[in-house]
Amino acid sequence: MDFPTHHNGITVEWLTSILQERGVLNQTSVLSFTTEMLGPGKGMTGQLVRLSLVYSRPDAAGPRSLIAKFSAPNPQMRGPLHSMGFYEREMRFYEQIAPQSLLRTPRCYFSAVDPEEGLSLLLLEDLSYARNGSAVEDCSVADAELAVIGIASFHAQWWQHPLLDGQDWLEMRGFLAASQVQATFDLSWAPFLSIISDSLAEQIVPLSDDLHRHLGRISTYLYMDGPRTLIHNDYHAENLFFVGAGHDGSIAVVDWQVATLGRGVIDVARFLGGNLHPNARREHDLRLLRSYHKILLENGVSNYSFEQCWYEYRLAMLLPLGLIAMVMGLAARVTAGPDAMKGGPREVIVTRYCRAITDLKVSDLLMASVEERDVAHGPPICP
Repeated sequence: MDFPTHHNGITVEWLTSILQERGVLNQTSVLSFTTEMLGPGKGMTGQLVRLSLVYSRPDAAGPRSLIAKFSAPNPQMRGPLHSMGFYEREMRFYEQIAPQSLLRTPRCYFSAVDPEEGLSLLLLEDLSYARNGSAVEDCSVADAELAVIGIASFHAQWWQHPLLDGQDWLEMRGFLAASQVQATFDLSWAPFLSIISDSLAEQIVPLSDDLHRHLGRISTYLYMDGPRTLIHNDYHAENLFFVGAGHDGSIAVVDWQVATLGRGVIDVARFLGGNLHPNARREHDLRLLRSYHKILLENGVSNYSFEQCWYEYRLAMLLPLGLIAMVMGLAARVTAGPDAMKGGPREVIVTRYCRAITDLKVSDLLMASVEERDVAHGPPICP
């Protein structure tokens, strides 16, 4: 293994060689550096470390800081994540997709994964000069617009793109695979209910029938059936960095460990449903979705009506709710205590999705679709 697998293994010589190979440093070297472990909530599937660099020449053009992203140090956590392709997927994204992407991502200076043990390292641009979003605090409508506009251009760029054909590393594995979602959700539901508050249970239990009956089929439709594009698949505010707002603003997107192929509205629903205050979402999501669809058409996407986009957006709102229940329920079966989630920040996010599903009348949509034909090909319904 010829790369550091822990921040203690990084040396000034190694950093100098990497930055010189990337053409960042010329006739200078890294003299010293300090490390800062990024705190709780950052890098949940691994470790994030900020490296602050000092160069042998004060006028050196190299980055003043970098982010080292390591895989999870605990083999019991790292093993399953590696088996599901988390580390390889992100490495390949930065190597193959990011250099061509219209959506800004942090520059990657180094990437490697040990195929046997899953130990990995990404050396990334530090985006701390920009404003990182919050999953718990309500996202502003202006930031939501930036998020929608940015991901729309990205989806249009990779819509049915031939470069994505045969890229096995993009396939979801394990319980995240569409074929496994329903069984995993059903197994996780009771443990999930045991760790949420009574008030949240009152909101989510009425949705359980739809989740038990349709989550698997909706997942298969939205992830496996065309038209598909490259999606981030974990598109929420904490994975976005904002510079400015409105027409002059821009975003950069991080954490591509679960990037895959699917319907683009998966990303849009995940963001608008989980990050906007319910009142703001009710007022603006239809307009924002129209902007999203317009950008798709302006960038060459065809044979994709707004009615279909709206229909799929409503279906997709069930996916993040099902995923949260799966992940938290699986964790509760192993480690979590009975009060692990009650009153915590995740309940805020789950509540937002529950309200979005109710507001969008997803249950009525599913009922109408089943009555007409299969849920995956139900009649588009648009206000």
